[in-house]
Parts: sequence; structure tokens; C-alpha cells
Amino acid sequence: MKCFITGVTGQDGRLLADNLVRSGAKVFGTSRLSQIPTDNFFQSLHSNPNFEFFTLDTTNYKEVHDALDTIQPNEIYHLSGQSSVGKSFSFPYETYISNTTSTLILLEFIRKSRSNTKMFNAVSSDIFGESPEGSNAKTEHNPLSPYALAKSNSAKMLESYRDLYDLYAVNAYLFNHESIFRSDQFVTHKIIQTAKKIASRKEDEIVLGNTSIVRDWGWAPEIVEAFPKLLRQTEVFDLTIGTGRSISLHDFGVACFEYFGLNFEDHVKYDQNLTRKNEIKVSRCDTRDAQIKIKWSAEIFEEDVAKKLSEALCRPDLP
Repeated sequence: MKCFITGVTGQDGRLLADNLVRSGAKVFGTSRLSQIPTDNFFQSLHSNPNFEFFTLDTTNYKEVHDALDTIQPNEIYHLSGQSSVGKSFSFPYETYISNTTSTLILLEFIRKSRSNTKMFNAVSSDIFGESPEGSNAKTEHNPLSPYALAKSNSAKMLESYRDLYDLYAVNAYLFNHESIFRSDQFVTHKIIQTAKKIASRKEDEIVLGNTSIVRDWGWAPEIVEAFPKLLRQTEVFDLTIGTGRSISLHDFGVACFEYFGLNFEDHVKYDQNLTRKNEIKVSRCDTRDAQIKIKWSAEIFEEDVAKKLSEALCRPDLP
């Protein structure tokens, strides 16, 4: 089994690559960045003889096709692309290109090579907009940011290619999921890192925008286990992947601060300038199809995700 992963240095790429290598697959991981991450987790992965890392511009048609022609993978996991909602408002063109052109190039390889390669496309749940009742793969798209628009078009492009050319290609609509491999630009990491500093008396407060937003937060090492399950079915279908439960950012912060023995309200300061335009108020996953079709469901929920992430960020040796 040969697996090709774009965006392997990101959170999901690292965790998925590690899972696939452990299962006996040969994994080819790519990133637009030439520098190999220096953390122990990636270094351990990189030293595995069944893992090969190389730099690749996924928006370069020839570069991508040359690599795939050489490797001839059984499975492609497309996880790369500009993934910051906040940055997408400042860089809409770059966000669109990185998330759509790359998808088209990968689909074109499968179409032109007439191979049996299967493709997994990671899509953000942001494409649904508000989803208080829970979204599934058939929910209408309502993108409210340049990032969500790019991901929506990427998903629809895959659907069209699948129908027109009879490809084995699937969209996985992923709800929020966390691990130590997120960057500090993610608000969950900001909360925990600031709580650590307050606990050690290096800082006094944390400044946040709208903490009433509600999200379906999962544990990333658990979430990525669903990826190969979806790609290895006898039928071809899209799927939403999340926990099915949601809490507010406020309650997430409370759980994180409690881990450090702190009262969140004693230290939080609100700044409306940090509130995003077109902010999604409530996002929740409809998990019924995942439970029935791939026999997968989350086991780590809500406050437990917050506490597990707080623990992991205090002990970076934990994946």
C-alpha cells in the first residue's frame, strides 16, 4: 500500500502519516516548506524507512504529476492549503488558489492516468455556515469567508469529477479538532498558552473577542482515524466527521483554565476588535452517517478535549 499525503507537516498530515506507517503502508509526505520540522514526533516519523518526505508545490501541475507518475500511489490524502479563516480575509486569492487549484491538479492526475488511485479531500465544516441542528454531507453550502468559499468549490469540483469520470474520490467535511500540532494562531492554543503564563505569574490576563461562538471540538488523533476508513469502503460517498457535540469558546476556556487551577472570568478581557466578520455562531456535526457507514464515532468530547489538550501542551511528548 502506497499513500501520498499533501500537507504532511500540518496537524492532520503528521497524525495520519504516523497511523498509516504503523499500519504497514509506505507513506510519501509532501509540504510546500523545504525545512523539516525539528520536533521529536516528526523526527521520529522522518526516520522511519516507510516514510519519505519531499517538498512539493501542489499548485504546480507538472511538479505534482511528475511526482505521482513516479510514486503511483494507491491512496491520495489531500490535506494541504491555506487553512486560516482569519488570514483568508486578508489573502483571498492565495487562499482560493491553494485550496482549489491543488484539488483540480490531483483529480486531473487520476483522470488522465486512468489509475485506480483513490482520493480523500479534506474539507472544512465552515462551508456550511450556521449549523445548530447539525450538518451532514447533504447539507447545503453557505460559505461565509474566503476560506470557506475556496473549500466549498474544492468539494464541488471533486463531486463533478467523480460523477463525470467515475473516480473513487471522497470529501470529508471536518469539524474543529485539536492537538499539540496546531499553531498558536488558533484560539484554543492561545487560551492554553496564556493560562500557563498566568499560572506561572508571567501574565495577568487574556484578551479575546466573541467567546459565545459554539463549536464541535474533537480530538485530532482520534479524528484522523476516520480518514482511511472513509477511503476504503466498497461504496463511494462523502461524510461529515466530528463529535456531534458542541460547547462555546467561553466554556472551552473555562475548562482549560480549570486545568491550571484558575478561574477563567478572573482573567479574561473582551475586545470586539478581535471579533471576525461573518463569524459562524454555532457549528455542529451530524454524526449518524459516520456511525452507520464506516462504523466510526468519537469517544472524546467537549471539556475533555480542552483538558486533554491542556495536558498535552504541558507535556509535548504526547501526540
